Amino acid sequence: MAVAGEEVAAVEAEGGMAAEARGAAASTAGRKGRGKGKDARNATAARPADGPPWIVAKILQPPWDSDVANGDKRFECVRNKPGRRCGQLTNLRANDFFVILGAETSCTAMAVGRIGGPPENDVRNKSVLYDALMPVRKRALDQYLKDAPTFNYVLFDQVYDLRPLRIKVADLAVRIKMPVKAWHFQGLVHLSVNDREAPEALARFLDANCRAHTFPRVPAVPATMGGDAVTVMARAEGPAEAVAGEDAAEEASGT
Repeated sequence: MAVAGEEVAAVEAEGGMAAEARGAAASTAGRKGRGKGKDARNATAARPADGPPWIVAKILQPPWDSDVANGDKRFECVRNKPGRRCGQLTNLRANDFFVILGAETSCTAMAVGRIGGPPENDVRNKSVLYDALMPVRKRALDQYLKDAPTFNYVLFDQVYDLRPLRIKVADLAVRIKMPVKAWHFQGLVHLSVNDREAPEALARFLDANCRAHTFPRVPAVPATMGGDAVTVMARAEGPAEAVAGEDAAEEASGT
């Protein structure tokens, strides 16, 4: 969901109604681009192997935002639809920074998680997340994933608690000398993807100012593993297709 606040400004929509009135080719191009801004393109574009760590951000609803800051939830996951993969986490990799924003805090940075490895996609076994979550939250996680045939997730190997700083995401950007933009915090937002200095500055800021929870990097569990699996929808939808922008609204607040 979109969250109002001084730091939250809607990104101007690409194209417009005029584009829809043009020929069939132009209309098709407009349909492909509608609802997918620069952030969505960043999520699915090819990522150079030698590129810098990314800084991404997402709004989480309570109590998930505080759970991450407390070190009691060390992952983020998104649901897939039958035959279609949510592309929010697709291109994330080890050492990327994941900024957690509180849904009821006008985009205050609650925590920053450092990603410990590549995303795991099309997972059916919910128990792979139980060890990275407080036992009391298992039921809520099951509820969140209950209608999804599969899900994707990333694990954090380190989480920083930013709550004592009471810092807005725009102020955090200023502190690490990262350009402040008109970010629209719906789904996963890419704050920095090409800047080599911003991730290093963020790491220094976090180490100097924040309490950290550190976790071992563990091998990923195969997506085909059995156990407490999510039931796969009966009707076949063909191979999963990775999408980022179209599922942004549904996954805006995540877990």
